[in-house]
Amino acid sequence: MYFLRAFKVALTALAANKLRSVLAVLGIVIGVSAVIMMIGMGQGAQAKVEEGITKLGVNLIFIYPGYKGVGSSHAKTTTAETLSLEDCSILSDLPGVAQVAPEVKRYYQLKYMSQNTNAQVMGTTPNTLAIRDFKMARGTFFDKSHVLGRLRVAVLGARVAQDLFGDIDPVGRTLQIDRKNFQVLGVLEDKGGGTWANLDETVYVPVTTALYRLFNRRHLSQVTLQAETREQIPQLLKDLDEMMRRLHKITGRMEPDFILSSMDEWRQRMEETTGAFTKLLSGIAAVSLLVGGIGIMNIMLVSVTERTREIGIRKAIGARRSDILKQFLIESVTISLLGGLLGILIGIVGAQVVTKLPLLKSLSNGGDWDAVISPASIVVSFAFSCLVGIFFGIYPAMKASRLNPVEALRYE
Repeated sequence: MYFLRAFKVALTALAANKLRSVLAVLGIVIGVSAVIMMIGMGQGAQAKVEEGITKLGVNLIFIYPGYKGVGSSHAKTTTAETLSLEDCSILSDLPGVAQVAPEVKRYYQLKYMSQNTNAQVMGTTPNTLAIRDFKMARGTFFDKSHVLGRLRVAVLGARVAQDLFGDIDPVGRTLQIDRKNFQVLGVLEDKGGGTWANLDETVYVPVTTALYRLFNRRHLSQVTLQAETREQIPQLLKDLDEMMRRLHKITGRMEPDFILSSMDEWRQRMEETTGAFTKLLSGIAAVSLLVGGIGIMNIMLVSVTERTREIGIRKAIGARRSDILKQFLIESVTISLLGGLLGILIGIVGAQVVTKLPLLKSLSNGGDWDAVISPASIVVSFAFSCLVGIFFGIYPAMKASRLNPVEALRYE
């Protein structure tokens, strides 16, 4: 009952100076809403990154060509051309390897009748369908017979198909890649915006066709492997390193001519980057909460000065120092509570609105980016706002409780 009565008195005191109280509440509102918005946007960015990584495939390991020295300086500026189809055949037999897909890439001009576009052409095998978790929208993917026969067939990413064919069904039609005719076997489902690997903007052809009939080269751009489980990836990386050194005759302190990387490493780097950015923005937003707390202290000090005579009367009729302390502390916390509640509402709505702005949509390659508001961020922001009210309200409350009742009654 005491706290309920004190809360009503606090609201009455705040209502007596509406403009001053609103400005004090506004400082907390801005601080809490800013913290919630920054955390929500940061967590949304992390979720967006995780979604983009998942679209590339799961449990993936990549082998890239290493760098080699050129000229007298031996600067590592060019890639070693050592990855081969034979490597893929041997690596596929390692324990823990579910599937292996060779990849060779290059950008070409694509043409269909009067339409043309530049896109990445990737030579690979049918295994990439499962490794990349592709789904066919129309037609079929090429099979082993196309790879063995080095046939000029192609499967289109969703965006390439739209750019070249529009509403026309591409299956069975012929497009030109570097002025060479390729028959379209199928079109992949749209992976969605935000994947930096441009899977939707790629044309897929048999790896043998790419190597021997299109690119005129004998070595791969990379090898993509899929582990059977995520837990096997660390051990599989060690086994792959050992096997690749053996295949490429790398001994002792020789520099390896390959680079191993896993999807988990990508995920960790991205999470560290977005996490650090979120903490930075949240820290900046938290400063506004402290500024709001200073505003509360200022208003409470003014309130103590204006209500000196009231404090004297209360003490004269029996109010203890603890009663005065509690009363002014409750008023301070009330301002924080009101500001915290309004800040939470504005922060939740604001985070969803800001992520829909054209600028942020362009940064995410046109993909949808939703803020993720977690209950933890709401609880932390609200608790922090209450602590701010208590911390910055203690000094004014103590000053009020220490007033001499005789001097307070004489105050005009």
